[in-house]
Amino acid sequence: MPVLRTPRLDLRPFTPADVPAMAKVYGDPEVMRHVATGEPWSAARTHAILEAYARRHRRDGISVLAVVERATGDLLGDAGLEPSPATDGALEVGWTLRRDAWGRGVATEAGAACVRHALTVPGAQAVEALVVPTNTASVRVALKLGLRPAGHRHAHGREHRVLRLTRGQERPMDVVVAGAHGQIAKLLHPRLVARGDRVRGLIRNPDQAAALEALGVEPVVCDLEHADVDELRAAVRGADAFVFAAGAGPGSGAERKATMDRDGAVRTIRACEDEGVARYVIVSSIGADDPPQGDEVFAVYLRAKAEADEALKASKLDWTVVRPGPLTDDEPTGKVRAARHVGRESVPRADVADVLAAVLAEPETAGEVFELGSGDTPIDEAVATLARAGS
Repeated sequence: MPVLRTPRLDLRPFTPADVPAMAKVYGDPEVMRHVATGEPWSAARTHAILEAYARRHRRDGISVLAVVERATGDLLGDAGLEPSPATDGALEVGWTLRRDAWGRGVATEAGAACVRHALTVPGAQAVEALVVPTNTASVRVALKLGLRPAGHRHAHGREHRVLRLTRGQERPMDVVVAGAHGQIAKLLHPRLVARGDRVRGLIRNPDQAAALEALGVEPVVCDLEHADVDELRAAVRGADAFVFAAGAGPGSGAERKATMDRDGAVRTIRACEDEGVARYVIVSSIGADDPPQGDEVFAVYLRAKAEADEALKASKLDWTVVRPGPLTDDEPTGKVRAARHVGRESVPRADVADVLAAVLAEPETAGEVFELGSGDTPIDEAVATLARAGS
């Protein structure tokens, strides 16, 4: 009998008959490079491990389980729960799947069942995943499951990221996005909605509300240039995080660069401080670290961005400043270069949206200012590196 069932999978205790199939999984160096010490396991060790998993399940009622595809009967790997090395009543969730099960949502489906079960176990105060930082696919899965970054831990002889969900905190993040009908924001919204976040989008034009609702966003009409203090406070009230992706836009004059790109940001920074919205991520621009002088519109724009960035850095908020290079509408690559300085590398707007989503999910990027361009580093890995630099 399966212990857990999902739309496609049965999760059940291991039996001796599972040893040959699991020996292939645990013996695959590509699979095991992110597991435990990173070394493949022998058939003898596989036999001993599966016996231990089954014994723990009989004794404790929780353990690592066999993941079986119901339609085919194929054993795809393992997923389940074990007592965490932490001493605060946490359970550790994990999964190890054969290669042909990758990219099919199996880890997310099995992991979600395990997380739901973990939070029903008496005495379990939290569920956490320990993930090798280079295992970006599993980091993404853990974030989808609602686990949030919680530092690092040394285990099995190497560093692991800790992602954690504490009992009573099983709720999505509440994010307010300014400039919600802009190109980057409209790419960001689906990414946040897909992982379960509540998204409120600030717009000036009420005619844009239907487009946001179609993306799963709650539209909030709020003119950042003219709204009074009470309106701005009401717009951000109750949020966990704020993203400033607003701007006067191409074709606007120097005056609106000041009233929107600078003053709009400053006014929302104050509103977030007043309402206790701790997390604030601003989309700035490459070149804002040393803006040119003069009256040319682009120079005024960069100075406005720079002044907004400085106001944010001087605030009491947990801030992150993201400075993309020239933006393109190219298809996302999922790979970027993120560093204090990267040069004028262009970057697809969709990759910027993915970086913003990853930054929101990684509190240890607070206090970081970085430029962003196309590159060779997977986004989750690039953001994890920034987080380690800030921790």
